[in-house]
Amino acid sequence: MTLHLLFTSQLSSLNDLRRSLSSEDAIAFIGDGVYALPNWDSSHPCYYRIADCTQRGLSEIPGAIAIDDAQWVELCLQYPRTLSWKL
Repeated sequence: MTLHLLFTSQLSSLNDLRRSLSSEDAIAFIGDGVYALPNWDSSHPCYYRIADCTQRGLSEIPGAIAIDDAQWVELCLQYPRTLSWKL
């Protein structure tokens, strides 16, 4: 049970992430990672930070759960492991 923190929209990182997901994992799109979310297709729970979308001029993203900073901290505490993806 891992929370994957995606900080990039680079295709190589996205492909590596897809290969490493297990059924109980979730993904949080953070920073520039929010650029990858509109094209992401996954049955895993997906979260994104509202502040990151706002700073990048992106609107609400259907199919994903918007979280603020406090909710992000709570989300990280719910998972026994976190794994960061960035280039």
